[in-house]
Amino acid sequence: MQHGHDKYLTASRRVLVVILFLGLSLIVLGGLGFSLIGILRESIGLLEGGQFAARLDQAVERFQWTAIILAAAAAGLAYYAFRLIRIHYERPLKEAGVVIERMSQGDLSQRLPSHWPSGIGDLAAEFNNMAERLQTFTHLSNKMAAGASFEEIFDYIYDSFHQFLPYDRMGVSLIDPEQKTIRAERARSRMSVKLYNGYTLPLSKTSLPKVIESGKPRIINDLQQYLEEHPESESTRLIVEEGMRSSITLPLKVEDRMLGALFFSSRKPNAYDWKHVVFLELAAGSIAPALEKGLLIGDLVLTAIIGFSKLATYRDVETGEHLRRMRRYATALAKEMSTHPPYDEMIDEDFIRDIYYFSPLHDIGKIGIPDRILLKPGRLTPEEFEIMKNHTLIGAQALREAEAEASRLHYSLFKRAIDIAASHHERYDGTGYPLGLKGDEIPLCARIVALADVFDALTSPRPYKPAYSFNEAVKMIVAAKGTHFEPGIVDCFLSALDEFRVIYDAFRESPEPQEAVQLG
Repeated sequence: MQHGHDKYLTASRRVLVVILFLGLSLIVLGGLGFSLIGILRESIGLLEGGQFAARLDQAVERFQWTAIILAAAAAGLAYYAFRLIRIHYERPLKEAGVVIERMSQGDLSQRLPSHWPSGIGDLAAEFNNMAERLQTFTHLSNKMAAGASFEEIFDYIYDSFHQFLPYDRMGVSLIDPEQKTIRAERARSRMSVKLYNGYTLPLSKTSLPKVIESGKPRIINDLQQYLEEHPESESTRLIVEEGMRSSITLPLKVEDRMLGALFFSSRKPNAYDWKHVVFLELAAGSIAPALEKGLLIGDLVLTAIIGFSKLATYRDVETGEHLRRMRRYATALAKEMSTHPPYDEMIDEDFIRDIYYFSPLHDIGKIGIPDRILLKPGRLTPEEFEIMKNHTLIGAQALREAEAEASRLHYSLFKRAIDIAASHHERYDGTGYPLGLKGDEIPLCARIVALADVFDALTSPRPYKPAYSFNEAVKMIVAAKGTHFEPGIVDCFLSALDEFRVIYDAFRESPEPQEAVQLG
């Protein structure tokens, strides 16, 4: 603001001062001219009748006209100066008054004109920038009041703060006070993200608690140098590998509670200065409460999901163990697919999160299956199997009703959960149930869960069959490529076998059986 004011003084006022000085000078010259004319006329009277008198009279007449012209020029310059004053002061002030009045009535979209002359135009630009900030913070507060999710608030900040800060990446990490850890919760970047969601560090191994406690934004304008000085900082190494060269960290505190930190990073070194610190300090009061409320809503949703998934485990202990393993398999497969085309265009962090949250709900409909069928120790008869098939429809309908209730509160929570529950028994060739969907007609989330579900069923003992070994199950999945499972998903499954093996070894129900089938 002060910079614009200085420019205004050196431009507009200096011009006006020069014009007024010239005008006053001409007026003074004109006055002197008329005084001189009077003196000369008296002299002419004394010399009247001579040749000298005639010539002098002619000169006086010429001088008189010159004085008149000078006086007229002075008047013109004075009028022009008055016009400039009106242009530079009166009109802009009137227009500014109208804009400010409309903003005070709640119309935050009002802006000052951009065509004003240099100097006062700079002041208008500063005002408009402040108005943009006010409107952005107000929209953020409105989203919080409307109960927007954590993800929606994060995305709004990422999309709207570019006009105030230079950044190519934005991430948020949250503190778990019970576990005394800080976890990377969400990130968006123009580059490939390597500091992935879920990356967790003990608070004792990071400097962030001190930054958060201070409440002051921290600038690191040379991340490469910082990494050289702190080679143990794994998080810094990862964002440097992403191509980031400078960052500014905004501590997130609500009252006296440390919530976490918001990170803005740029591919350019020395991208941040005191202006960005001032902006973030102003923004902190809106950002931290909005993110906290979004987190609370997310926690409520997660609690509801856990409650749903436990309904099935109360009736079948095997189902509970199956859900835990299958969730890990499905999430590992989705992460692997996100690195392979064409799935990398379809699977983002939100998709992977939904797979993790909602895959345990795939069999929620089994709560509607009679115990004599659900808990039968042997194979089902064809009639019993037809009844068992209904669990896909029962589960999808229960989740649709939950989604309808959430929609009344302007939330959409269970869309992918519905797709998973309804379609995880569909087959790629169209021979599955309940609708006989084929290929891309089957939602992608359901195609992923289908493979994870079958793999865990193959490697787990059941009353009607023994468990297959890990390698036997892999071979059976490959054999179903193009029939039961989408070929591209099977290829990604093979790429993720190491991760599947880790999950299998950690959570299998019994020692791995001897292989009955040799892999070729």
